[in-house]
Amino acid sequence: MLALIFLKLEVLVEIASVLLILTYILTNLALLLMRKKNNSNYNPTFCAPPSPWLQLPGIVGLVALLIQAGSMIILLCSFFCMAAYIIYRSRTKHLRENSIIGSSQDSTR
Repeated sequence: MLALIFLKLEVLVEIASVLLILTYILTNLALLLMRKKNNSNYNPTFCAPPSPWLQLPGIVGLVALLIQAGSMIILLCSFFCMAAYIIYRSRTKHLRENSIIGSSQDSTR
């Protein structure tokens, strides 16, 4: 909500686009890592035919799009990512401290 007050709509749209591109990059990287790890629990029902050769140009192309976005947008995007990470870490710490599962396990001992 605070970002709406201080930033122009065009800047927010560019930040949202960069965040979406980052999710595509991370999805392609996760797919490559899961395929190379040979985990026995990972049995995909569909396999892309040219498996690493389809994701690698995608990652390179998306990184080129990120470079085109400009340094100010990438800086603002990294600020939003860091803020989201801090909120996530503080929330999970709070949930661990106040979890019902942890207290019920302690009471059964």
